[in-house]
Amino acid sequence: MATYYDIFGQKVQYLSSDPANLTEGQVWYNSTSNTAKVQGYGTDSWATGPLMGAGRYQMNGQNVGTSSSALAIGGQGSFPETQPAVTVSSVEEYNGSSWSEVNNFPTTLAMAGSVGIQTAALQFGGYGKPGAGPNPAPGSPPFSVVNDYDGTSWTAAAANLPTAVAYLTGAGTQIAAVSIGGFPAITSCNLYNGATWASTGSMTTGRHNGSAVGDSTSALIIGGAPSVFTDVEEFNGSTWTSSPNLPLAKEQAGVGGITTNAFASFGNQTSPTNTLLWDGTSWTAGATASIARYGGTNGGSSTSEGYYAGGGGSASGTLRQSLETYTFAGPTTQTITTS
Repeated sequence: MATYYDIFGQKVQYLSSDPANLTEGQVWYNSTSNTAKVQGYGTDSWATGPLMGAGRYQMNGQNVGTSSSALAIGGQGSFPETQPAVTVSSVEEYNGSSWSEVNNFPTTLAMAGSVGIQTAALQFGGYGKPGAGPNPAPGSPPFSVVNDYDGTSWTAAAANLPTAVAYLTGAGTQIAAVSIGGFPAITSCNLYNGATWASTGSMTTGRHNGSAVGDSTSALIIGGAPSVFTDVEEFNGSTWTSSPNLPLAKEQAGVGGITTNAFASFGNQTSPTNTLLWDGTSWTAGATASIARYGGTNGGSSTSEGYYAGGGGSASGTLRQSLETYTFAGPTTQTITTS
């Protein structure tokens, strides 16, 4: 049987602090904390976080921030929960420990695209003024309006979308973004450079309610409606190509990551809490989320963490206020115990 020395070519190190550039399986003793440690590899996981101040859904397409710096823009909610849903203009930020309401969006807004980070976000498209009923249809035409957010205030961006559209999504940053699809099952996409929008390659299959990861030069569009629940396409900055299908249908899903390392969970289809993991080649099963919902807001292109906040389903209780944070599978330092 091989010993640790046989595998690593050295004895277990006795160190005053944890070493840098760790290798999976490496063992050392930290003399400061008096603990033996090993560099392992952890599985992906979901964890429940603090509730949002206001329950809301119809936020699919929002793709801003991280699990410690999140943003929820507008959406629809019932106030109180027994009343029909209304489109709202309120905005909330999350700092890793609590949610707080910040300056409102200039108008009521739902089903818009948004990208970037909490202190430099870009909103594009969407709609406002809902119709009647517990799940109202748009009561106004879609927007072409685009706005910047600096962490405090909303201002008009340099240019609006070429055409008005809602139920779209996107990827990228405040100054380098791609808008993707929209209602009804649009194939067209547009690139933004911080000053102007320009048409770029169209998707092979049109969709709305899809979910995107990556950036404006390398993105995935995952699932959507009306008939592309398992369809995935990849964008290289100018053209779209077919990518392996999802093993489970996803629409209005929660996603995060990049084109070679991503997750997709939640959604308005069967088995919504099942998480699917993408490694650039194939999809596999991941961790199970806690609360089934769809149409929430999620964040970013990090390959270490993500989040999903709000979302539709039952109007009762706190479902529409729910937050779950995601940790990607990856290297992790573990303390060795005798128990």
